[in-house]
Amino acid sequence: MNNHLKRAKGRTAVCEPGNAIVEFVGIMVVIIGPALILLMSLSAVLEAQFSVQAATREAVREVVRAPEVDVLHKAQEIALDVWSDRGHSERLTVSVMCEPSGCQTPGASIEVTVSTQIVLPATGILVPVSAAYTMDSDIFRNVP
Repeated sequence: MNNHLKRAKGRTAVCEPGNAIVEFVGIMVVIIGPALILLMSLSAVLEAQFSVQAATREAVREVVRAPEVDVLHKAQEIALDVWSDRGHSERLTVSVMCEPSGCQTPGASIEVTVSTQIVLPATGILVPVSAAYTMDSDIFRNVP
């Protein structure tokens, strides 16, 4: 039967020993591997961004409601609690800015900014992540 195929095509048959496994592994390493690393990195950045936004939002809410004067310490405490509750251990930088004067002033605009750096998985690259929220304190707030 093999002779019939040779004569029918007019050329000799070439035997291929089965390189499909080698080709599959090559494609996995060259194309799928970097795509998975990219997907993991994107996932890590988005998760960190969502966590920083949540930490910032909760910190500014607490600062607006806080009766005490040391609002920076309160904002740092709340932001760190939210950040660690989401499974992160990186160091946070928290800043609080109040305008026009003091955070305890009725109607003051309070801005909390939280920033950090995360390490991308499988690459070791540091990526900065930050968020800022602004809220106004109650205009009828009791001044301490």
